Amino acid sequence: GNGVFVADLGATPAFRITGCPMCRGLAVTIPTCTFYRGTFEGLLRRLVHAAVVVEERTCEARGGEYCDFVLRI
Repeated sequence: GNGVFVADLGATPAFRITGCPMCRGLAVTIPTCTFYRGTFEGLLRRLVHAAVVVEERTCEARGGEYCDFVLRI
């Protein structure tokens, strides 16, 4: 896809995808980006820490401005 990825490595690490290819044309009430959430969680658990959890906070398909994910250990 041609979405834009931005990482925020502040006190609460997070990342966002604007123009998410998986959300185009969708209007749903549940998180849609489970593929991205699972992929990033799997990679980060392998590369950073085994207890990393990735949670989707907002989603374009649910009316959000972008898809926003937070990382927690």
